[in-house]
Amino acid sequence: MVPSRQRLRLLAKGQPTRATARGQGASARGRGRGGRGRGAHYPGRALRRPAAKPQGVVHFQERVQVLEFSRLLGAGGGVPSEGVSLGLGAKKRTVSETLAPERPGFGKLDQAVPVVPPRKRAHLLQEAMGKDEYAKAQRVHQKEMLFLKRGREKANATGEDFEPMPETLKAARRAAQKLRREVLSLHKDLGGPSPRKPAKAPRTGRRPKSAKARK
Repeated sequence: MVPSRQRLRLLAKGQPTRATARGQGASARGRGRGGRGRGAHYPGRALRRPAAKPQGVVHFQERVQVLEFSRLLGAGGGVPSEGVSLGLGAKKRTVSETLAPERPGFGKLDQAVPVVPPRKRAHLLQEAMGKDEYAKAQRVHQKEMLFLKRGREKANATGEDFEPMPETLKAARRAAQKLRREVLSLHKDLGGPSPRKPAKAPRTGRRPKSAKARK
């Protein structure tokens, strides 16, 4: 079939002729019939996008509850290099306070909560615990701090006691139980008070036994 002059002009301009238009229409109809239910895209039909969810707004209350605790030597569980560990003891009271005004600039937390020097720590602990009680606890505390410092120096000098982080929950529990036994043994050797027993974890995934099963 010899193409006509009109068809050649349309092809030169890049416009579809009747034959190509009929072919494109047939292929589109074929895709429409065969592609329904399989995510087929129909020309000329815009895809619907899910509406964007409104962004949430965070509100802060003007008043907050503040828990006050007594000061206690070594109650924080930290190992300071200065030798005096200022920690929290028993709970004293709960009060309601107004939020402090926010300070501008960077490093606000470090400026608002500075590090307490060792002498001031000791003075605060003596006022809270009493001089006699503080002196009694300080003897045990100093002995424990000296033991821990020597252990740190020994551990940093060699990689013998290096242990990687546990990769599973089961391995982490085994490591925690081993550490607890070591801590109990350490407190017994130093003559200090033994730590409280941890609360048992609730059992999950087990149904309570029925009365028939118990019999």
